[in-house]
Amino acid sequence: MSIPSIEELMAGTVSSSGFDPLPVGWYNGVITKVEVRSGAKGPYLSVEAVVHGEEFNGRHVWGMTSFSEKAHFMPGGLANVLQSVAPEGAIPMDTGAAELPAVLAKAITSAAITFEVKNEQVKRDGNLQYLDAPENTIPEMRSKIAAYRDVDEDFEATVEAEAAGLDADLPF
Repeated sequence: MSIPSIEELMAGTVSSSGFDPLPVGWYNGVITKVEVRSGAKGPYLSVEAVVHGEEFNGRHVWGMTSFSEKAHFMPGGLANVLQSVAPEGAIPMDTGAAELPAVLAKAITSAAITFEVKNEQVKRDGNLQYLDAPENTIPEMRSKIAAYRDVDEDFEATVEAEAAGLDADLPF
């Protein structure tokens, strides 16, 4: 391993290394991690998904699903996740409100999904971030999961076959 000189580091161009936002659109993927977190208006799910089978294969995207009353029926909200991602029968109908976040998180982890990606400007401590401070003309952007829809059946079957260790004609 060679450590560059200060001159080389100062003269080099910093690249994004593949972390530029994804183009806005719909992607197939798999939910790889779901955490239940506490927010100001109640619990929410922090969802991590990995894109499969496309130009952006392997890219990670994150989203949040709030349990606040206002967000129940919004795109990316609780109803959208349940109707599009949760496998049929994975959530018992008698699941109480207090248990629902943890039960839902478990039910959708490893699920094949189709999700919409949108981009937003990055905020830290409530302040918008720019790549060229102090000029502040180039906003720092990131991709996020904005909504879910029913997954393509062929993609879902392929993911299930791969998870079971079966040979499948995998698209990714």
